[in-house]
Amino acid sequence: MPKYLHLDVITPAAHLFGRSLRQRPKELGLSQAQICEQTGVTASYISLIGREWANPTLEVIAKLASAVDLEVSDMLGARNADQAEQKSLGARLIDAVHTEEKRWVAQALESVLPAQPPRPVYNNVEPCFF
Repeated sequence: MPKYLHLDVITPAAHLFGRSLRQRPKELGLSQAQICEQTGVTASYISLIGREWANPTLEVIAKLASAVDLEVSDMLGARNADQAEQKSLGARLIDAVHTEEKRWVAQALESVLPAQPPRPVYNNVEPCFF
Protein backbone atom coordinates (compact mmCIF):
# COMPACT_ATOMS: atom_id res chain seq x y z
CA MET A 1 0.00 0.00 0.00
CA PRO A 2 1.39 3.46 -0.85
CA LYS A 3 2.50 5.76 1.94
CA TYR A 4 0.49 8.58 0.43
CA LEU A 5 -2.34 9.05 -1.99
CA HIS A 6 -1.89 11.06 -5.15
CA LEU A 7 -5.17 12.72 -5.92
CA ASP A 8 -6.12 14.96 -8.79
CA VAL A 9 -8.07 17.13 -6.34
CA ILE A 10 -6.33 18.48 -3.27
CA THR A 11 -8.75 18.77 -0.36
CA PRO A 12 -9.25 22.03 1.56
CA ALA A 13 -7.91 20.31 4.68
CA ALA A 14 -4.71 19.41 2.80
CA HIS A 15 -4.32 23.07 1.80
CA LEU A 16 -4.68 24.21 5.42
CA PHE A 17 -2.31 21.51 6.66
CA GLY A 18 0.26 22.41 4.00
CA ARG A 19 0.19 26.10 4.96
CA SER A 20 0.68 25.20 8.62
CA LEU A 21 3.49 22.82 7.71
CA ARG A 22 5.28 25.63 5.87
CA GLN A 23 4.87 28.16 8.70
CA ARG A 24 5.37 26.15 11.89
CA PRO A 25 8.90 24.77 11.31
CA LYS A 26 10.09 28.33 10.61
CA GLU A 27 8.63 29.44 13.94
CA LEU A 28 10.45 26.60 15.72
CA GLY A 29 13.68 26.85 13.70
CA LEU A 30 13.32 23.28 12.44
CA SER A 31 14.82 22.17 9.15
CA GLN A 32 13.13 19.82 6.74
CA ALA A 33 15.89 17.28 7.41
CA GLN A 34 15.11 17.32 11.14
CA ILE A 35 11.43 16.72 10.43
CA CYS A 36 12.33 13.84 8.09
CA GLU A 37 14.47 12.21 10.78
CA GLN A 38 11.71 12.54 13.40
CA THR A 39 8.88 11.27 11.22
CA GLY A 40 10.38 8.93 8.64
CA VAL A 41 8.55 10.90 5.93
CA THR A 42 10.69 11.70 2.89
CA ALA A 43 11.81 15.25 2.22
CA SER A 44 10.21 15.22 -1.21
CA TYR A 45 6.83 14.26 0.23
CA ILE A 46 7.08 16.88 2.99
CA SER A 47 7.83 19.40 0.26
CA LEU A 48 4.76 18.32 -1.74
CA ILE A 49 2.57 18.65 1.34
CA GLY A 50 4.05 22.04 2.23
CA ARG A 51 3.44 23.33 -1.30
CA GLU A 52 -0.15 22.03 -1.03
CA TRP A 53 0.32 19.54 -3.88
CA ALA A 54 -0.52 16.35 -1.97
CA ASN A 55 -3.20 14.84 0.27
CA PRO A 56 -1.34 13.21 3.16
CA THR A 57 -2.79 10.21 4.94
CA LEU A 58 -3.96 10.53 8.55
CA GLU A 59 -0.87 8.65 9.69
CA VAL A 60 1.45 11.14 7.98
CA ILE A 61 -0.60 14.10 9.24
CA ALA A 62 -0.30 12.83 12.82
CA LYS A 63 3.48 12.28 12.51
CA LEU A 64 4.11 15.70 11.01
CA ALA A 65 1.88 17.51 13.52
CA SER A 66 3.74 15.82 16.36
CA ALA A 67 7.11 16.77 14.83
CA VAL A 68 6.17 20.45 14.78
CA ASP A 69 4.65 20.27 18.27
CA LEU A 70 1.05 21.05 17.30
CA GLU A 71 -2.24 19.24 17.53
CA VAL A 72 -3.67 18.07 14.22
CA SER A 73 -6.72 20.26 14.83
CA ASP A 74 -4.49 23.33 15.17
CA MET A 75 -2.81 22.57 11.85
CA LEU A 76 -6.15 22.11 10.10
CA GLY A 77 -7.78 25.21 11.57
CA ALA A 78 -7.36 28.86 10.78
CA ARG A 79 -5.02 29.46 13.72
CA ASN A 80 -3.36 32.35 11.96
CA ALA A 81 -4.66 35.81 12.89
CA ASP A 82 -3.78 37.07 9.40
CA GLN A 83 -6.14 34.51 7.85
CA ALA A 84 -8.98 35.62 10.13
CA GLU A 85 -8.29 39.25 9.29
CA GLN A 86 -8.30 38.48 5.55
CA LYS A 87 -11.63 36.71 5.90
CA SER A 88 -13.18 39.61 7.74
CA LEU A 89 -11.82 42.06 5.15
CA GLY A 90 -13.35 39.93 2.37
CA ALA A 91 -16.66 39.82 4.20
CA ARG A 92 -16.61 43.60 4.64
CA LEU A 93 -15.91 44.09 0.93
CA ILE A 94 -18.80 41.82 -0.03
CA ASP A 95 -21.12 43.70 2.35
CA ALA A 96 -20.06 47.01 0.81
CA VAL A 97 -21.12 45.95 -2.69
CA HIS A 98 -24.60 47.11 -3.70
CA THR A 99 -27.32 44.54 -4.36
CA GLU A 100 -27.41 45.29 -8.10
CA GLU A 101 -23.67 44.74 -8.36
CA LYS A 102 -24.00 41.43 -6.49
CA ARG A 103 -26.62 40.29 -9.02
CA TRP A 104 -24.38 41.30 -11.90
CA VAL A 105 -21.42 39.37 -10.41
CA ALA A 106 -23.64 36.32 -9.81
CA GLN A 107 -24.88 36.39 -13.40
CA ALA A 108 -21.33 36.76 -14.73
CA LEU A 109 -20.15 33.79 -12.65
CA GLU A 110 -23.10 31.65 -13.71
CA SER A 111 -22.29 32.30 -17.35
CA VAL A 112 -18.70 31.05 -17.05
CA LEU A 113 -19.01 28.34 -14.40
CA PRO A 114 -20.61 24.96 -15.05
CA ALA A 115 -24.04 24.37 -13.52
CA GLN A 116 -22.65 21.59 -11.35
CA PRO A 117 -19.03 21.33 -10.27
CA PRO A 118 -17.17 18.40 -11.80
CA ARG A 119 -16.96 15.32 -9.63
CA PRO A 120 -13.48 14.62 -8.32
CA VAL A 121 -11.61 11.79 -10.01
CA TYR A 122 -9.22 9.87 -7.78
CA ASN A 123 -6.36 8.12 -9.57
CA ASN A 124 -8.34 8.28 -12.82
CA VAL A 125 -11.20 6.27 -11.26
CA GLU A 126 -14.68 7.66 -10.61
CA PRO A 127 -15.69 7.37 -6.94
CA CYS A 128 -18.26 4.71 -6.18
CA PHE A 129 -21.04 5.63 -3.77
CA PHE A 130 -23.26 3.01 -2.23
